[in-house]
Amino acid sequence: MIKRIIVYILGILVLALGIVLNTKANLGVSSIITISFSISKIWNLNFANVTFLLYSSFVIVEMILRGFRREWREFFLSILQIPFSLVFTRFMNIYDRWLPDFKTVYEGTFWGSIPGRIIILLFAILLTGWGVVMTVNPGFVPNPADGIVHTIAVCVNKEMGLIKNIFDISCVAITCTIGLICAGKIVGVGIGTILSMLLIGRVIAVTNYVINRLKPAEEE
Repeated sequence: MIKRIIVYILGILVLALGIVLNTKANLGVSSIITISFSISKIWNLNFANVTFLLYSSFVIVEMILRGFRREWREFFLSILQIPFSLVFTRFMNIYDRWLPDFKTVYEGTFWGSIPGRIIILLFAILLTGWGVVMTVNPGFVPNPADGIVHTIAVCVNKEMGLIKNIFDISCVAITCTIGLICAGKIVGVGIGTILSMLLIGRVIAVTNYVINRLKPAEEE
């Protein structure tokens, strides 16, 4: 239990770092947080605070769906995702202050160039995938972004991967709409968004595969 708790806490730190580092590459953020990122940029709001509101809305939708299905245990467990979101987004705030915007701070150097920022982006994708594994595998409170996808998948009786893809595309579509209507341009969506959609799931799958391969050796 202690080991699982440590892994879970480290997972929160790693996941928050991966998400924020993704934004600092300035190539487009991961799909689910494009909504909060674009809103924070358009109206000059705190990114972590807007993300907390977004995650809280996910939790409310989860609770409504669980309530309709009379799944009261899952209904009350969903509430725990709100304090999770609060802690998680506070770490996002810390990372957001510490990490530089590579495009502007390192302009004229390799790390400010597109190839350099792609390397930063790929590292952020690795951290995000590892963070998801570390927060999901211990079996505690999930990230609301994962919780809402799981809840919808259960309610419509569809494979979680399919619902994840649909949810990602929906978030990007909403972000594009918000940007075009409110700012006259698309904000937060770019090659980084596409790479995140394609690669984070692969990082999670490979990481889980490696963990499962190592388990028998550890037990022996």
